[in-house]
Amino acid sequence: MINKLFLLISFIIYCNITFASESEIKCLADNLYFEARGESIEGQLAVALVTFHRVQSTYFPNNYCEVIWQKGQFEWTNDGKLDYPKDIKTYQKIVSFSKDFYYNSKKYPDIVDKALFYHANYVKPCWLPDSKLLSIIGDHLFYYVDPNGVSCWKKKK
Repeated sequence: MINKLFLLISFIIYCNITFASESEIKCLADNLYFEARGESIEGQLAVALVTFHRVQSTYFPNNYCEVIWQKGQFEWTNDGKLDYPKDIKTYQKIVSFSKDFYYNSKKYPDIVDKALFYHANYVKPCWLPDSKLLSIIGDHLFYYVDPNGVSCWKKKK
């Protein structure tokens, strides 16, 4: 009886972990697709690393889906539209990369030097004056920004 109970509990835990992992991978893949699908693999890695650093940071939620869907963080999640990948071949490649990154993130070099923020080269975010440029990869610029020190995020009295 105890063995059957242990087996059942193990199966339930495994299913929950598998579902959670697949959900996290989908969130990461969606973010890479909508933020960096036109970038090189290095550019996609850079965006994945920023997302990973946020998951690891105490300033942000501790999982990919919550980081990505946190209000105001990624342009494609803020436009109120339902987003579906149109280029399925590209999306499948990104899903494959996202899965490998999710399970093996430590094997990838940190080409953005622990950056928590980035923007496309045609955007001027309000936090720019409070930031330190770390690297430029493709069409994105990657920064260190202390989330507590961003003047444009402070509430006006």
